[in-house]
Formats: sequence, C-alpha cells, structure tokens
Amino acid sequence: MSVHIEVPILILIIAHLGARISNVKKVSGFRTSKYSVSKLTSSEVAEQYKQQIEEKLNHVTLSEQDNGEKLWERCKTAINSMAEEVLGIMEPANKGMWFDDECQSATEDRNKSCRKMQQGYGTRI
Repeated sequence: MSVHIEVPILILIIAHLGARISNVKKVSGFRTSKYSVSKLTSSEVAEQYKQQIEEKLNHVTLSEQDNGEKLWERCKTAINSMAEEVLGIMEPANKGMWFDDECQSATEDRNKSCRKMQQGYGTRI
C-alpha cells in the first residue's frame, strides 16, 4: 500500500512599488492686480477718486429681475474700473538678484570637486 501526501507549494511574490509625486505645479485661479493706493495720500487724488466712485455708483440701478449678486457685480466692476483709471496698477516689486558672484564661485568650486571625485572613482588614487 502506498501513501500519497500532498505538500502545498508556497509561492512568494515580491513586488517593488514606487510612488511618484508629480513635479507639475497645480495653478488654480488667477492673481488679482494691486492698485497704487499710495496715491491716495495726496488729497486731490483722494478727492477725485471719491467723486468718480460716487458718480459711478449713482448710475448703478437695480431692476426687478436682478438679484443681490448682479447688483454686487455691477458695484464691484464700477469700483475696480475707477480704481484702475484713477490710481493705476502697482508695479511688482523687484525682488533683486540673489544669485551673485559669490554663489557663482561656490557653484563652480562644487562642480570642480564633483568632477575630480568622479574621475578618481574606480582607480587606485
């Protein structure tokens, strides 16, 4: 009489999974322009701005089919157009050049050292 014993075969599977994070910046919305509010320190510019805003807002009317959102959009458009016309848009600040000669020389030194190390790799030096 023969005895047959089944031995289960165990198969191991090893997988290497790597997650990649996208380097693409996700841009949403838009940047609003800033107005030169520093011009409002001048009394004549401030008075001109005030008069033009009042005049423009007096012409904004509300009809029967309009709701509060439409009225707000009209007022916002009037205020923004007058601010751009009277005050103007502020120029972006110059952040300056940060990569100067010192950074350039440090980068060159690092690159020279790296090349020297790579050339000596695998030799007896």
